[in-house]
Amino acid sequence: MTNQTTKTNSRVFQIVERSAFSLAPSGTFAAALVSLAFLGEHTRTVKNGETEETKVLEYVGLGWEILDKNSGEVHTVVEECSLSYNPDSKLYSRILSLNAGKPMAEGQELRVLLGKSAKVEIIHRLADSKDGGKRMYANVNAVAELTPNMQPHELTASPIYYDVLAHDGAAFEKLNRKHQNIISKRNGSEPAMKAAA
Repeated sequence: MTNQTTKTNSRVFQIVERSAFSLAPSGTFAAALVSLAFLGEHTRTVKNGETEETKVLEYVGLGWEILDKNSGEVHTVVEECSLSYNPDSKLYSRILSLNAGKPMAEGQELRVLLGKSAKVEIIHRLADSKDGGKRMYANVNAVAELTPNMQPHELTASPIYYDVLAHDGAAFEKLNRKHQNIISKRNGSEPAMKAAA
């Protein structure tokens, strides 16, 4: 089909089914860690005043499952962190929140955090979309330990663990699209190398 045919067809009314996507609500929720994905190394240029610095960072993707008690819908909201165990890092704060405020034992695998709950604050942000317009997004704003009056969230889906160093096609397919795209653009991946050429 040519571009002209596509344009002509878009001027004729068509019944289009709604996508299954619905925006996660804003607010504070008991959320369970439903996905943990090591997204690979990415080269980023960071401005520091007048100078620019190139850094290679490894990213971790986290998926939080929440229940909207008003609608009964289950949503997953995702975020990314640099792979850093520095006590000031975002990832370290997420680990503490999921692990009752305590650091994990040295050598313990992060995958043991899957299914654990934390208090997650979600906010809505209007941002540019891929089609050039604006779109409302649900973003993780803060994560903390569950308060004593909050019940842990029980996962409704099987937890997903993915590591680029030990590719598992089935786990990759279950990841959300955003994390799949980040993985496909990592350093050393074919699409990333073509983009750099």
